[in-house]
Amino acid sequence: MRKRRRLLLVLAMVAILVAALPLIAFASSGAWSDAKVGPDAYSKGYWYCADFNPTGQYVPPNATITLVSWQWSVLNYRSDLLVYICDSYGCQNISSLGIGTTTYFNNRSANQTFGLCFGVPGSGSVVPPIYGQYDRVNVSWQAPAR
Repeated sequence: MRKRRRLLLVLAMVAILVAALPLIAFASSGAWSDAKVGPDAYSKGYWYCADFNPTGQYVPPNATITLVSWQWSVLNYRSDLLVYICDSYGCQNISSLGIGTTTYFNNRSANQTFGLCFGVPGSGSVVPPIYGQYDRVNVSWQAPAR
C-alpha cells in the first residue's frame, strides 16, 4: 500500500511538472554577423561607410546587444586614417584597432544596422587612394525570457 501511494505521488509530481513546462520561460542568446569589402577613399574630408545588417538572420525583436566585435583592413593605410564603428545612437573610434571588441553598444537593440566609416581629414585627394578590404561586424545578443 505504501509503495502504491509513493508511486501515485511521484506520478502526480511528474504530471504537474509536464503541465507547467510550457509556462517556464528561457532566455535566449545568439549572434549575427555580416561581412563585405569595405569602401575605397579617394577624397579627404569625406566619410566612406559600409553598412552591416542582420539580414536573413533571426534576431528576436526584444534582443539587446551584449558584445560587438569588428575587423577592418585597407590597402594603402595611412596614419591619419579615421575609422569609426557606428549604430543609430553613436560611434566609437576604432582607428588604431583593425580587429577588436567593445561593450560600448551594450543594452541597445540588436536588430539594427551598424556602419564602419572611414575618412581622412583635410581637403584634396587621397594619394594613393585607400582601398577597402575585408570588413566584418559581429553582434552578440541576449533576449529576456518571455
